[in-house]
Amino acid sequence: MTSVTTTNGRSSDLPLVCVLSPPRSFSTVIAAMLGQHPQLYGLAETHLLSVATLDEWWSSAMVAPFPMTHGLLRSVAEVVFGQQSEASVRSAAALLRARSSWSSADMLALLADRVRPRTLVEKSPALSFREEWMLRAAETFPNARFIQLTRHPRSQALSVRKHIRKSLELGRPMPLWLRNLGWSDGSGRLHPEFDPQRSWYRLNANIDGFVSKLPSDRWMRVRGEDVLRDPWSRLAEIASWLGIETDSGAVEEMLHPERSPFAGFGPPNAVYGNDLFFLCDARLRPERAVGAENLEDPLEWRAGARFTPEVVALAQRFGYE
Repeated sequence: MTSVTTTNGRSSDLPLVCVLSPPRSFSTVIAAMLGQHPQLYGLAETHLLSVATLDEWWSSAMVAPFPMTHGLLRSVAEVVFGQQSEASVRSAAALLRARSSWSSADMLALLADRVRPRTLVEKSPALSFREEWMLRAAETFPNARFIQLTRHPRSQALSVRKHIRKSLELGRPMPLWLRNLGWSDGSGRLHPEFDPQRSWYRLNANIDGFVSKLPSDRWMRVRGEDVLRDPWSRLAEIASWLGIETDSGAVEEMLHPERSPFAGFGPPNAVYGNDLFFLCDARLRPERAVGAENLEDPLEWRAGARFTPEVVALAQRFGYE
């Protein structure tokens, strides 16, 4: 295995594509599509970039209100041990435990080395909650490229409501991150009335503030709806910006997120690691981008209310109407 050198959590030559978006913004399917490009490799949700070390990652996983470990365990099992089985997940956990003193950069460098010459695509929506996490990712990986992925505030809010209803129908406890999207502004402070536009604004503003500090060649803004409606053109544009192949064969591969090794459920000891709806049906579904989306009509989830001026202004900056 070729060595990838990291020093104090920094890697001067590690290539990385990082997709930044709030939850429920098409990030899972689009990151999986990118990962099917012959020159890219999409991971499950590792949650590595929101921590400094693997020891911190383990500590965070102990208190996380969702199975946070599953994505990285599945990624290590697949990339390092060649398969996702109960045995390989146990081996992945042992590897991660033995390297608890490693930085998150060290761990990503190990995965990057194993998939070379392909480039890792990393997607963990939790990054949008803290601008300092995104800044640390940019400083740790100075060659990383960032894709700011957006979704219309109306359809994103309706998706949050749908996800909450689905959790209740299945008799499952509502995940804290989902409750935060519905009743918080993304900071964890809960409001009495359901209104996902608060978290849409804060999380998108966090990402927008972060990318505004980057050199223009390190980031690209992409509307998720555009990718789903016209995947051929939009995926080719992203590939061109990344400097990788844009021929029809490469784009065709990206049209099949269901071929990702993380597109379905994992073994019993690491079942999840990606969005639940994606795990149930990982196909590209353009119809998800179809809907009456506008910034003027009353809100479907809050009688008599409309989008706030701040939400409207930011959404318009993203090109929404």
